[in-house]
Amino acid sequence: MFNQLAEYQRLGMTEDNGFRVCDANSQFDICRTYPRLFAIPAILRYTVMDHHDSPNPGCSDETIRMSAGFRAQNRFPVITWRK
Repeated sequence: MFNQLAEYQRLGMTEDNGFRVCDANSQFDICRTYPRLFAIPAILRYTVMDHHDSPNPGCSDETIRMSAGFRAQNRFPVITWRK
């Protein structure tokens, strides 16, 4: 059976390599054509307000959810291929 987390590890999409697995679409409530889990840059774990002193402020899953509304069918950019 396909294991999406194992596949991301196989591809090197781990926190050690600057990625994290996001489950913001776990109920398919952001985009019904995207998987429950997807890999995103690890910097996207923090909210800018909570980590304004961080050298790499990012955004939260909620920011991803909100920004999806500006894309066709809520299809926000995700990693689909890695060399």
